Amino acid sequence: MSAFDDAIAGAMDTARSVAGRSVGFRRPSSGQSVQIVAVVGETRFEAGELYGDIVLAQKRRDYIVAAEDLKLGGEQVRPEAGDEIVEVRDGVRHVYELMDLGTEKHYRELADGRHLRLHVKYVGTEP
Repeated sequence: MSAFDDAIAGAMDTARSVAGRSVGFRRPSSGQSVQIVAVVGETRFEAGELYGDIVLAQKRRDYIVAAEDLKLGGEQVRPEAGDEIVEVRDGVRHVYELMDLGTEKHYRELADGRHLRLHVKYVGTEP
């Protein structure tokens, strides 16, 4: 890794220790899940021109995670569309589904190659 990559990885590790929260990462298709530490973020994207100069812009919640933490059944996995993040806030389990963001995939690697930004959409709560 370059010095730049090392600096980004160090900054992300610090962000995880200061602002990280425990969330569940699960794959509904297999029923497997794992608890991981994630930093909540958001991505702004534009949905293209609607009427001349009017452009619809949206914000979507993200979770930034260490790629090495994504292990299901003891095996390292890559995120798949349809995977879910479960975050408990105020005693309520909020469920977010990984999905594509406009023309961007449901996740992307950060510059350090060790962290992933997971794009999600809120789908509801569960007991």
